Amino acid sequence: PLPPPPPREELPEPAEPVPAAATLPPGWSVEQCTTSSERTYAIYHSPAGLRAASLTDAWRKHDAEAEAEALTLNWLDRLPPRRLEPLCEEKGLPTCGNSEALARRLRESGGLSVSQLKALCEAEGLVKQGTEAEIARRLRDKLRREAGATAAPEAASSPSASASGKGTKQSHDASSFREALAAEAAAAVVPEAE
Repeated sequence: PLPPPPPREELPEPAEPVPAAATLPPGWSVEQCTTSSERTYAIYHSPAGLRAASLTDAWRKHDAEAEAEALTLNWLDRLPPRRLEPLCEEKGLPTCGNSEALARRLRESGGLSVSQLKALCEAEGLVKQGTEAEIARRLRDKLRREAGATAAPEAASSPSASASGKGTKQSHDASSFREALAAEAAAAVVPEAE
Protein backbone atom coordinates (compact mmCIF):
# COMPACT_ATOMS: atom_id res chain seq x y z
CA PRO A 1 0.00 0.00 0.00
CA LEU A 2 1.05 3.52 -0.75
CA PRO A 3 1.66 5.97 2.06
CA PRO A 4 -0.95 8.69 2.35
CA PRO A 5 -0.06 11.90 0.56
CA PRO A 6 1.43 14.62 2.73
CA PRO A 7 -1.11 17.13 4.05
CA ARG A 8 -1.69 19.95 1.64
CA GLU A 9 -0.99 23.37 2.97
CA GLU A 10 -3.88 25.70 2.32
CA LEU A 11 -2.55 29.07 1.37
CA PRO A 12 -5.04 31.92 1.45
CA GLU A 13 -5.72 33.48 -1.92
CA PRO A 14 -4.01 36.84 -2.16
CA ALA A 15 -6.57 39.59 -1.89
CA GLU A 16 -6.60 42.08 -4.70
CA PRO A 17 -5.42 45.38 -3.28
CA VAL A 18 -7.98 48.14 -3.11
CA PRO A 19 -7.26 50.45 -6.05
CA ALA A 20 -5.99 53.90 -5.25
CA ALA A 21 -8.61 56.60 -5.63
CA ALA A 22 -6.65 58.02 -8.56
CA THR A 23 -7.47 54.92 -10.65
CA LEU A 24 -11.21 55.14 -10.06
CA PRO A 25 -13.54 57.11 -12.33
CA PRO A 26 -14.51 60.50 -10.88
CA GLY A 27 -16.88 60.19 -7.94
CA TRP A 28 -16.74 56.38 -7.85
CA SER A 29 -15.90 54.46 -4.69
CA VAL A 30 -14.74 50.91 -4.05
CA GLU A 31 -16.03 48.52 -1.40
CA GLN A 32 -13.99 45.50 -0.30
CA CYS A 33 -16.19 42.46 0.36
CA THR A 34 -15.41 39.00 1.69
CA THR A 35 -17.35 35.82 0.92
CA SER A 36 -18.16 33.18 3.52
CA SER A 37 -15.17 31.22 2.18
CA GLU A 38 -12.92 34.23 2.94
CA ARG A 39 -12.44 35.22 -0.72
CA THR A 40 -12.01 38.98 -1.06
CA TYR A 41 -13.43 40.94 -3.97
CA ALA A 42 -14.23 44.54 -4.83
CA ILE A 43 -17.48 46.21 -5.84
CA TYR A 44 -17.28 49.63 -7.47
CA HIS A 45 -20.08 52.18 -6.92
CA SER A 46 -20.87 55.21 -9.07
CA PRO A 47 -22.38 58.45 -7.75
CA ALA A 48 -25.48 57.59 -9.83
CA GLY A 49 -25.90 54.24 -8.06
CA LEU A 50 -24.37 52.01 -10.74
CA ARG A 51 -22.32 49.00 -9.64
CA ALA A 52 -19.37 47.41 -11.39
CA ALA A 53 -17.48 44.19 -10.69
CA SER A 54 -14.13 45.39 -12.03
CA LEU A 55 -12.21 48.60 -12.52
CA THR A 56 -12.44 48.13 -16.30
CA ASP A 57 -16.22 47.76 -16.05
CA ALA A 58 -16.39 50.86 -13.83
CA TRP A 59 -14.53 52.94 -16.44
CA ARG A 60 -16.71 51.48 -19.22
CA LYS A 61 -19.87 52.49 -17.35
CA HIS A 62 -18.43 55.90 -16.47
CA ASP A 63 -17.53 56.55 -20.12
CA ALA A 64 -21.01 55.47 -21.26
CA GLU A 65 -22.57 57.88 -18.73
CA ALA A 66 -20.26 60.67 -19.93
CA GLU A 67 -21.19 60.00 -23.56
CA ALA A 68 -24.90 60.08 -22.75
CA GLU A 69 -24.39 63.33 -20.80
CA ALA A 70 -22.60 64.90 -23.78
CA LEU A 71 -25.54 64.06 -26.03
CA THR A 72 -27.99 65.85 -23.70
CA LEU A 73 -26.32 69.08 -24.86
CA ASN A 74 -26.32 70.53 -21.32
CA TRP A 75 -23.06 72.23 -22.29
CA LEU A 76 -24.64 74.36 -25.05
CA ASP A 77 -25.26 77.34 -22.76
CA ARG A 78 -21.49 77.74 -22.34
CA LEU A 79 -21.26 78.83 -25.99
CA PRO A 80 -21.57 82.53 -26.79
CA PRO A 81 -24.86 83.69 -28.34
CA ARG A 82 -23.09 84.40 -31.65
CA ARG A 83 -22.53 80.62 -32.01
CA LEU A 84 -26.09 79.68 -31.02
CA GLU A 85 -28.08 82.32 -32.93
CA PRO A 86 -27.41 80.83 -36.42
CA LEU A 87 -28.42 77.39 -35.15
CA CYS A 88 -31.70 78.78 -33.78
CA GLU A 89 -32.31 80.67 -37.02
CA GLU A 90 -31.71 77.50 -39.05
CA LYS A 91 -34.39 75.73 -36.98
CA GLY A 92 -36.83 78.64 -37.21
CA LEU A 93 -36.48 79.46 -33.53
CA PRO A 94 -36.33 82.97 -32.01
CA THR A 95 -32.77 84.29 -31.97
CA CYS A 96 -33.10 86.78 -29.12
CA GLY A 97 -31.82 86.16 -25.62
CA ASN A 98 -28.70 85.06 -23.84
CA SER A 99 -26.81 81.79 -24.26
CA GLU A 100 -28.96 80.01 -21.69
CA ALA A 101 -32.24 80.92 -23.45
CA LEU A 102 -30.89 80.04 -26.90
CA ALA A 103 -29.46 76.72 -25.68
CA ARG A 104 -32.74 75.81 -23.97
CA ARG A 105 -34.67 76.47 -27.22
CA LEU A 106 -32.26 74.30 -29.18
CA ARG A 107 -32.49 71.42 -26.67
CA GLU A 108 -36.29 71.63 -26.52
CA SER A 109 -36.54 71.60 -30.32
CA GLY A 110 -34.84 68.21 -30.55
CA GLY A 111 -31.20 69.16 -30.17
CA LEU A 112 -28.67 69.55 -32.93
CA SER A 113 -28.08 67.54 -36.07
CA VAL A 114 -24.69 66.00 -36.80
CA SER A 115 -24.08 68.68 -39.44
CA GLN A 116 -24.84 71.41 -36.87
CA LEU A 117 -22.47 69.79 -34.36
CA LYS A 118 -19.79 69.62 -37.06
CA ALA A 119 -20.33 73.31 -37.87
CA LEU A 120 -19.85 74.14 -34.16
CA CYS A 121 -16.64 72.08 -34.13
CA GLU A 122 -15.37 73.97 -37.14
CA ALA A 123 -16.25 77.32 -35.56
CA GLU A 124 -14.48 76.29 -32.34
CA GLY A 125 -11.39 75.01 -34.19
CA LEU A 126 -11.99 71.34 -33.38
CA VAL A 127 -11.86 68.18 -35.46
CA LYS A 128 -15.32 67.63 -36.90
CA GLN A 129 -15.02 63.92 -37.68
CA GLY A 130 -16.54 61.09 -35.68
CA THR A 131 -19.87 59.94 -34.38
CA GLU A 132 -22.47 62.32 -33.01
CA ALA A 133 -21.47 61.37 -29.46
CA GLU A 134 -17.75 61.87 -30.17
CA ILE A 135 -18.37 65.30 -31.69
CA ALA A 136 -20.64 66.37 -28.81
CA ARG A 137 -18.10 65.10 -26.26
CA ARG A 138 -15.27 66.98 -28.02
CA LEU A 139 -17.25 70.24 -27.86
CA ARG A 140 -18.29 69.66 -24.24
CA ASP A 141 -14.72 68.87 -23.18
CA LYS A 142 -13.34 72.00 -24.85
CA LEU A 143 -15.92 74.17 -23.10
CA ARG A 144 -15.12 72.51 -19.77
CA ARG A 145 -11.41 73.14 -20.26
CA GLU A 146 -12.09 76.78 -21.08
CA ALA A 147 -14.32 77.12 -18.01
CA GLY A 148 -11.58 75.53 -15.89
CA ALA A 149 -8.94 77.87 -17.33
CA THR A 150 -10.94 80.90 -16.22
CA ALA A 151 -11.13 79.60 -12.63
CA ALA A 152 -8.72 81.14 -10.15
CA PRO A 153 -5.33 79.38 -10.49
CA GLU A 154 -4.76 79.32 -6.75
CA ALA A 155 -8.07 77.48 -6.22
CA ALA A 156 -7.01 74.75 -8.64
CA SER A 157 -3.60 74.16 -7.06
CA SER A 158 -4.34 74.80 -3.39
CA PRO A 159 -4.38 71.58 -1.33
CA SER A 160 -6.93 73.10 1.03
CA ALA A 161 -9.21 73.88 -1.90
CA SER A 162 -9.22 70.26 -3.00
CA ALA A 163 -9.96 68.88 0.47
CA SER A 164 -13.73 68.99 0.56
CA GLY A 165 -14.19 66.38 3.25
CA LYS A 166 -16.17 64.15 0.89
CA GLY A 167 -13.37 61.65 0.26
CA THR A 168 -14.00 61.50 -3.49
CA LYS A 169 -12.25 64.72 -4.42
CA GLN A 170 -9.02 62.88 -5.22
CA SER A 171 -10.70 60.89 -7.97
CA HIS A 172 -12.07 64.12 -9.45
CA ASP A 173 -8.55 65.52 -9.47
CA ALA A 174 -7.27 62.34 -11.15
CA SER A 175 -9.95 62.64 -13.81
CA SER A 176 -9.08 66.28 -14.41
CA PHE A 177 -5.46 65.25 -14.82
CA ARG A 178 -6.48 62.47 -17.22
CA GLU A 179 -8.63 64.92 -19.26
CA ALA A 180 -5.81 67.48 -19.30
CA LEU A 181 -3.38 64.88 -20.64
CA ALA A 182 -5.86 63.85 -23.32
CA ALA A 183 -6.41 67.50 -24.23
CA GLU A 184 -2.67 68.12 -24.51
CA ALA A 185 -2.32 65.06 -26.75
CA ALA A 186 -5.21 66.24 -28.92
CA ALA A 187 -3.80 69.76 -29.10
CA ALA A 188 -0.45 68.39 -30.22
CA VAL A 189 -2.13 66.49 -33.07
CA VAL A 190 -4.68 69.10 -34.16
CA PRO A 191 -3.25 72.48 -35.17
CA GLU A 192 -5.22 75.46 -33.94
CA ALA A 193 -7.44 76.91 -36.67
CA GLU A 194 -7.78 80.66 -36.89
